[in-house]
Amino acid sequence: MDLQIRESTKRISTVGKLRSYILYCPSYIYILYYLIICLKLLYLSLQFFYYSRASITIVRTGTVGGTTGPTIILLKGEKKNPIYTDEFLVKHGMAPGSTIIMTENAYMTDNAWIAVTKALMKGYREMPFAKENPHWNMFEFLDGFGSHERVLEAHQMCRDANVDSGKEESNTSHASQAYDQFVAKNDKKIQSETLSSLRRITTIDNKAGRIDQWSLVHAAIAIVKQATPSMWTASFQKVNLDPRTRIDFLPWCTKISAFLQAGSTMKPEKFEFSPAQKHNLLPAFWHAMAPAEREIAIAIVTKYNDEYTVDCLTELKTECLIPYADMSGLRVSVIIAKDHPEVVQFGVNATVATECPEMVKAASKEVDINEGLDCYRLNPTTKDGTQKLRGNELFDHMISLRNRKVKPEYAGNNWLDLAIGDRQFECISPSERDLRYGQIMKDATGEGVTKKIAKRKLNNLGFAHGHCCIVNSDENMKRMKQDLQLADSIAEIKRLETFNASQKKEELQESTRLKAPAAVKKFEESKRDASKLTKAEISALLFVCYGTIMDPKKSGSGFKKGDFVTKLKDALECDILKYTRYAEAEATKNNAQPENEIEEAAIGNIATL
Repeated sequence: MDLQIRESTKRISTVGKLRSYILYCPSYIYILYYLIICLKLLYLSLQFFYYSRASITIVRTGTVGGTTGPTIILLKGEKKNPIYTDEFLVKHGMAPGSTIIMTENAYMTDNAWIAVTKALMKGYREMPFAKENPHWNMFEFLDGFGSHERVLEAHQMCRDANVDSGKEESNTSHASQAYDQFVAKNDKKIQSETLSSLRRITTIDNKAGRIDQWSLVHAAIAIVKQATPSMWTASFQKVNLDPRTRIDFLPWCTKISAFLQAGSTMKPEKFEFSPAQKHNLLPAFWHAMAPAEREIAIAIVTKYNDEYTVDCLTELKTECLIPYADMSGLRVSVIIAKDHPEVVQFGVNATVATECPEMVKAASKEVDINEGLDCYRLNPTTKDGTQKLRGNELFDHMISLRNRKVKPEYAGNNWLDLAIGDRQFECISPSERDLRYGQIMKDATGEGVTKKIAKRKLNNLGFAHGHCCIVNSDENMKRMKQDLQLADSIAEIKRLETFNASQKKEELQESTRLKAPAAVKKFEESKRDASKLTKAEISALLFVCYGTIMDPKKSGSGFKKGDFVTKLKDALECDILKYTRYAEAEATKNNAQPENEIEEAAIGNIATL
């Protein structure tokens, strides 16, 4: 906005320079000039006053019984507007427990999720039936957002409040999340209507004339008030989460077969998460370890009761030669090995177990997704990959497919140097049917389109990414605590290593400094022949004169005697005055008689007299 203001000022001043010229023009040009200036000012003013990019995040909750739960609003900033209290939200139609939380960017973060969970747990127990039965357990459904899974403190709050938190399968919100059904659609409708009203009255409610994030709170209130109990109930019923109307899993899969059929357009990964498949997903260093080495690592972890303390990590590094950077991968490998002991003996690539008969039978009954669509495919095949057409039939099919995919006037590339006559044009000219089929193919984004499924990985808890689970289960929280303990131990080890390295450096510098006087004396006696000095003596001269520290105890490339000699010679050639000043200072110090020795000599002379 500042840039726009500066730009408008520049334009006005530039046009203002032409004012003397325009005064000589007819009056209607003079009026037109001022009209243009006024329109520019009006446009820039409206752009300044009505331009807004404020945004907020709303956390919505509801029950299968139709009750709207507590609503959490995330706003940007640190200081909260004293008008918008929790009592204000409840007074205007929100459920008890609703609140406004200030974050750094108005989006969900780990810290914000902790505050949100604290408010939700309080609000859940204020809902009907839950308030009258505080001993009842509750179950909440969460989507796959990262903060919903990895924040241990939030999981512990849910456990303390007798709330189990379930996470849905990735990419299944359209079929398994209640809010995304009727409630979300109604929320978007009310949001659009409310924002339109806010734009009309914004100059009355807001002196700045713009919609800010606090104005959007009123939109959130309107959204919550317009959600009826029937919407929530119908939304839960649509995703088969209403106990009163719920059907078994297999009939439910039949009911949502359209979604499952669409899912078959993905390229199959043949991934079943058997022990062998989990083993294949483990880090490379685990595959390189022999079974005996794996057993040693597991025994060390078991020795410390699965607690990854500093002593445990140190022993793992010493005995198994595993760097600290790979400890997180080792922890996941140990988890899989303890859950499936057979993976300890697996090789680099374990063989996947054969499919069970039930799965084979179910797969045989599955309808091919490309059934009846051969006219849109380049090379039609059966479900098992067998080619349907051969020879002239395949050639004729490809000609027809070509006519459906290219433009009617297309006659090949010029660089092919083709001599195409009328007879050839008749063969490749598309018919009306080909044009209709081609338009269908264009709308369907091509033939046989498939999407690559995201590669399955194991997370830091040993579970598959994206799979549904109870995020605050005993096993999940135990593994999260182990992960946090591992991180704390590695941080402590790094701190100790940094401290020890600093101590070692200070000791090396002090010992090197003490050797400098003798090294100077020896260097002068040898007529400044660096080859006559030892590595420690050269290191002392380099440190006290030039501030360069070289550890004489190190060996290998760059730390041989010749390297030390070359380094000293180069330093002397570059700046010999630094060495000369230090050598003269040491010589003066050695030649000067200490004051106490002068006093003792004087006392001795007096006594003799």
